[in-house]
This record gives sequence, C-alpha cells and structure tokens, in this order.
Amino acid sequence: MLDILCVIPARGGSKRVPNKNMAEVGGRPMLWWTIQAALGAGLHPWVSSEADEILSYAIAHGALALRRPLELAADASSTESVLLHALGAAERKPWVMTLPPTSPLRTAETIQKVLDTPRGDAEALMTVTDYRGDLWQRCGSFLTRLQPAAPRRQQEREPLWEENSAVYLTNTMSLYMSQSVLGYGNVIGVPISRQEAWDVNDQLDLIVADALLKDKNHAV
Repeated sequence: MLDILCVIPARGGSKRVPNKNMAEVGGRPMLWWTIQAALGAGLHPWVSSEADEILSYAIAHGALALRRPLELAADASSTESVLLHALGAAERKPWVMTLPPTSPLRTAETIQKVLDTPRGDAEALMTVTDYRGDLWQRCGSFLTRLQPAAPRRQQEREPLWEENSAVYLTNTMSLYMSQSVLGYGNVIGVPISRQEAWDVNDQLDLIVADALLKDKNHAV
C-alpha cells in the first residue's frame, strides 16, 4: 500500500501480563498473529519496540523493526507518540495504520476491509463492535438507565458502536495537528465481529484468546 505506513506498537513492558506482546496464544506469540495478518493484507508492517527480543522476532517473521526511544516505552506513553516517532524515523506516508498486537484474532480480511472502505473526508477509520447492552448510571442512591426510552428486549434496541482497538487508520496530517489517532473526530466505523475484536489486557483475556485461537486452528 503506497500511501499507508503500517505500525505495530509492541513495547516490551507490561504490568498485568509480563512481556504481554510475546505471550503465547494459539501456539504462537501474540505478536506473530498481527504480523501475519498485516502481511496477509499486503502491508509490510513496522514493529515499534524498545525490546531486543521483540525487534529480532519481528525481523525473523517478515516485519520491519523500528527501535523506539525508552521514553516512548513507559506505561504512560501514548500510541500517538509512537506513531509520530515512526512517521519521522521510518517512513512518512499520507495515512498511518495502527495494529495493536493485543488483538490476535483480527484477520487479514478485516484489515483489507478497512483498507477498502472509502475514506472521503474522514480523518480516521476504526473498527467497532455492535453493542446492545443496557447501561445505567448512579443518580443519588439509585441507578437510572442512560437510555430510558430504549426497548427492554436487547434485540429490539438500536445498536451503539463500541471502539475495539483492533485496527485504526489515521490521516497523517490530522494526526500531526490533533495529536490524536482519531483526528478531530471525523471518524468512520468499520464493524467487525466480537471475536475478532477480542482485546488482551489481562490474564483472563489471554486465556480466552488462547482458547479461541486453538478452537479456530482446530476447525481449519
């Protein structure tokens, strides 16, 4: 893709799951699944990390390696700072795609779906998941529904759309100006399944992702 820089942010540190991006799911390190999905969609991804193990693994499995400064690998480091570093140190392209390794069930077909979505005047595209839950908020001693007029039956409600962080595609100029992966808010949502949207943040998420990938591989 001539107009897209593909970045996989994969720092070495993680508090809830040690070395999370290299944790094994479905028989492979989590990073492997994202590299393969990107390659399968015709992209040549850059893996941004401060960790030697991750950078070496990226090169060995077909990705490009970009060493990021240690100050961009702290717990509080933003995704945007990593993307801006990649645009300056690797390649400057009109669009930048972010593929977090924490979405190992995201497929090449889903990445291609985002790439094929007409961008028009959008500043960003992101994958979203259909959400029909019934949310409540505290009001004094009681709870009140956020959408009191919504039908009680879930299947009769109009869906909300939950950001799931599997894929982001951001206009580079909007990223520079807004300092946000979503630009100033002109965002197109690309719906994907709940399974592909599964995001690994803790040990329970890791166990579920491992089970889903093993089941998927067994079915194939």
